[in-house]
Amino acid sequence: MTALLSIRDLTVSYRRDGAEVAALKHVNLDVAAGERLAIIGESGSGKSTLALAIAGLLPASSRIDGCLDWFLPSSPSVGAKAPHSEGGVKERQPSEFITRSTHT
Repeated sequence: MTALLSIRDLTVSYRRDGAEVAALKHVNLDVAAGERLAIIGESGSGKSTLALAIAGLLPASSRIDGCLDWFLPSSPSVGAKAPHSEGGVKERQPSEFITRSTHT
């Protein structure tokens, strides 16, 4: 199956009381076309941080390392857009530590 989303070595840190606190460390996953993926874990394990990173909604003060790639068809009938693409989630300056790309 073709991957629609590929995440490689994703690490997200937040600043708290002047120190960096890692919320995610070296996450790797692929979501294939037609696949459903559930993220489960204990409270504070990083589920919401992962969802916010995928949606491109992390606070600007967060530090993001790794690679998050979307592979979406270019067909206008699909109607789906990756975060940070035209018409998608409101854009902010991407961190220098993460790549976001849309492949056809």
